[in-house]
This record gives sequence, structure tokens and C-alpha cells, in this order.
Amino acid sequence: MTLRSRALLAVPVLALGTLVAACDTGSDRGQSIYTPDATVGQRLPDPTLTAVAPKAGEPTIAGKAVAGYTPLTITGTGFVEGKTYVYFNGTRVPVVSVTPTQIEVQAPNMPVDNINVKVSVVGAVNFSSVKQISLATALVRWGKLGLANSPFGIAAIYGGNAGYVSISEGSTPLGIRRVVPDSLVASIGTANFSWPELSYLNGYVYGVRAVRAVFRYRVGTSTSETWSVPTTDAGVQLNALDVESDGGIWTAGTHSNAASTNRLLYYISPAKAVTTYPHGGIATAVEATPTAVYVAGSIGTTTGVWKYTRTGTTLGAPTLFATVDNTLFINAMAAAADGSLLLGVAPTNSALTATFTDPLLRVTPDGTVAVRLGGLLNKGINAMRWIDADHLLVSGPAIVGNADSQKPAGGDVLVVAPLVSAQL
Repeated sequence: MTLRSRALLAVPVLALGTLVAACDTGSDRGQSIYTPDATVGQRLPDPTLTAVAPKAGEPTIAGKAVAGYTPLTITGTGFVEGKTYVYFNGTRVPVVSVTPTQIEVQAPNMPVDNINVKVSVVGAVNFSSVKQISLATALVRWGKLGLANSPFGIAAIYGGNAGYVSISEGSTPLGIRRVVPDSLVASIGTANFSWPELSYLNGYVYGVRAVRAVFRYRVGTSTSETWSVPTTDAGVQLNALDVESDGGIWTAGTHSNAASTNRLLYYISPAKAVTTYPHGGIATAVEATPTAVYVAGSIGTTTGVWKYTRTGTTLGAPTLFATVDNTLFINAMAAAADGSLLLGVAPTNSALTATFTDPLLRVTPDGTVAVRLGGLLNKGINAMRWIDADHLLVSGPAIVGNADSQKPAGGDVLVVAPLVSAQL
């Protein structure tokens, strides 16, 4: 036993009792060997929550933030930058920014109602109280495609909750199938071709397939008719199509001879009269509005959208409206009521398809291009059409984070809320 140990044993019992008594009364805590709150001054206050809501000015669906997309603002007290963590139904989500009274996060891809949100701060003892938020989905799978199915051109029955899609299985075309939310139903088209572009009007499905003709099917039949051959040049390959509500058709494509100047925009009237307009490039999508006709594709080394102002079928000279990276194909366009355009794109290098995550772009009226619903989609978009005022029927992509083992490997059909409304 050391001398120090013996000295401690020699302390009178009465004196030790006096020390404990002093500690209990709090009259001499600074001198006590018992210091239960020695960490006072190091602990942080527990955080509090007062609200969780979509960030002001950001898009919502029916008043709900969009799962996986909309920024959220969390208000309360006691938040500390670098020490604050946010949990949605027990899952931690990344924090974008923190002030003492406000946190910004991106809504997680958790499209359910009544999600419990709480906050913890390193150095505080307790979690915050819980607030709830409901998140809406911008993406709904349609048609229950098989694992090996790939969708191409798509036509939508506007307001009719149905559409038509060109489907293949592996490399074998299966023709055109009617698509509804829970299934693909009877075929209306022959199985010999894949159709890059389809459009629906008044009981007919119109299509182009890289030859110089526009075809159509009457719904309920299985054979096509050659609706119009707008040129005698057999090298013309029509791949882009838009059918207006009066039956007028805008179409364009490319030419089998890369040096050919016969790369034109065609208008086919309801009476099948043909008007041609010089374009000079490869067209991959066409979209007509009451005031303009937009042609997407490439001219020389530029990939983008060219705009023709119009009065009826009289068009002005084309101007470059927007450009995108030339590593992308623009496969689809849809005009929005606010004057913007939505573009469906895919990588020119198919090897990048598996990792591609931004196939939907929005072009504002001044030509500015930005990703729409970034990170929610993958693969590339092949085609899209408005199915109602606020939703697109889209072929090509699959949903990021969907754990469904039956998700098609080749592609998917989705209904997508692009957070703008249709211009028809």
C-alpha cells in the first residue's frame, strides 16, 4: 500500500460526511469531488422544430412538395452549421444549408404522406420534436412492360388516360400496343417495325419510321395505310412528326446521303397538299404551336432547337432557339403554356445510357436550357406526349431508386409531371 493510499484511509469519517453534506446542499460545489454538471457550457440547447414546408417559389403538385426534387425549408431554433442532421422517417437526408433558425434540404425520393421529420444537433442531448410533411410523386410507371421490352414512339389520347407505344422485345419489334396504367393491351400495328414517332388524333395513330412516308392506323385495325408521301426523293427518312388538332401534319427527318441538301421541313394539309420549307439539317423532333414551329436536331456541329415563327402555314426564316451538348440526341419535344419547351434527350453514346440521369430538359422562352426533375429519371427519353394538362406520357426512361425487381431492363413507360402545363 502506498503512502498516498494510507493517507486517504486516515481521513476522519466525520470530515468525509461533512464534505458530502456540503455537496448535497450545493453550498460548496466548487470544492466537492462530485461535480455532476461539469459539462455545463459545453452542451448545446436541444433543437426545436416549428415547420417543414416547400421552399418559397418552388414547384409543388397539389400543394405537396415533389419527392426527390423540391427544396424544403425547415424552421425552428438551435440549428448549428456542420453539426445538424435531418431525418425523414428515421432516414438521414443530406443538408443543403443551415442557419440558427433554418435548414434547407432537398425532399427525399419518398413519395408518401405524413412523413415524420426530426432534427438532431451534435452536442445537444435530445432530438427535436417531430413535424410531418407529405411528398407527391412526379413519376408513375405505366403499362407493366416486360423485362426485355423497350418502348420507342408514343402517342397519347389527351384526357383519355390511354396511349399507344411502339414496343420491341430485345431486338424484335412487337408493333404498336395500346398502353393503359396497368397493362399493355391489344396490338394495333404490325410487328415488323419500330416506330420512332407516333401521334394520335380522332381515332387514328399516325407514325413515321425512317422512310419518306407518313402512315396511319385506324384504332381497332392491325394494318396501316400510307397516308402521305410528301416527296419523290427516296433518300428522305422521316423520323419527326407532329399532328395538329385540325389534321395538319408537320414532319421532317434526314437523308440517306449525308451531303444531300434535301433536308426539308414538310407540312401536309388535311387535304394532303404538301408545302416544303428549307431546313438544312437533321431533324429528330418537331413541335408546332399556334405561333411557331420548332425543329430539334443538328445542323453542322450544332445540336439544338430551331424556331420558325408562323402565321398559319407561312413560316419565317429559322433561328437557333436553344443549344444542347452535342453528346445528346433530342428525341422529343413538348410545348408548355408558359412559352417554354420540354426536351426529351438521350446520350449519343449508348454506353452512357446506364449512368445517364438527366433526360428531361426545359427551355425557357429566352432559350435558357436547364435540367428538369434532375436525378429522378435515368436512361434516355425516346418520345413523349401530353396526356392531360399537367402530365406527359413518356417512353424510354426508368425510375431511379425503384427497387421493383421487375423494372424493365430495356426501358419503361411513365406518366411524368414536368411541373409546367401543356400548350396544345
